[in-house]
Amino acid sequence: MNLRDEIRRAYDPVKPPEETIEKMKQELYQKDFHEDEEELTFIAEEARRPGIRQYFGYFAMTAAVCLVLGGVIWNGMQEKVNDFHPGSNVNIETTVPTEETTEETAETTTAPE
Repeated sequence: MNLRDEIRRAYDPVKPPEETIEKMKQELYQKDFHEDEEELTFIAEEARRPGIRQYFGYFAMTAAVCLVLGGVIWNGMQEKVNDFHPGSNVNIETTVPTEETTEETAETTTAPE
């Protein structure tokens, strides 16, 4: 048994008074009788098409968003550019330690006794 049958069984014993039934019938009859006099007219209008300015605005906003996102991505990629080129020569600077630097390092590395 579904919910609809349960509701129907619950409300079937409910009966309105006879005068209420007659009053409702008269009101419905009067509405049907006067319905012919009142003609309902519906005017269907064609929807307005957006103007060229609105299309230009959409295009401008889309272009602005694309430019901003492109700039953010470009800046992010430029920070990660590596200057290493595998086929190029690499200059290695060699420094020969002098006696002064070895003595200073020797002094600083010895622990006090």
